[in-house]
Amino acid sequence: MILLKSKLIFVHIPRTGGTIIEKSISNNFQETYIKEKHFESYDYKWAYPDFWEHFFKFGFVRNPYDWVVSFSHRYQINVETFVGYLERNPMIYAHCHNGPRWGQKLPFCNILDGVDFVGRFENLQEDYKYLQNKFDLPPFLDEKIKVTENRKKDYKWYYDEELFDRVTKIFRKDIEKYGYKF
Repeated sequence: MILLKSKLIFVHIPRTGGTIIEKSISNNFQETYIKEKHFESYDYKWAYPDFWEHFFKFGFVRNPYDWVVSFSHRYQINVETFVGYLERNPMIYAHCHNGPRWGQKLPFCNILDGVDFVGRFENLQEDYKYLQNKFDLPPFLDEKIKVTENRKKDYKWYYDEELFDRVTKIFRKDIEKYGYKF
């Protein structure tokens, strides 16, 4: 999403609270914007090079262990099957959502390459508040964040040692860069 007046680019990774962020930063879509949902940094650089060069860019990440569970439940895929598919084909997102080609860029730090600020799903409201103060954005909307139904609240429930090792291998760069722990 590109907000023209605010001169912001939001690189939206799915299952990271992005929909509520989009609604909040655009004042529930009142500000003039270009909505390119789930574009990665590369896509914005290519499609909107002038905006990319001059606008403030940000995105949000989520603990990869939790993200895998959330994503697999959102698309009704068994968690182990989803992880196996990621291992064989990191373009999984394009197949599940008819999205742009960002799926080949997992882990998240590749998708967010070149952004100025990376917030965390785990600190969603606090990190949004930072952006709100810096750019005079509308308040964070008082809406319930979309929650995947029929999943256990604690993502750790889904993991055994083997699955943990597999997800750690896929998202090693994110775990190290963003300091995530299981």
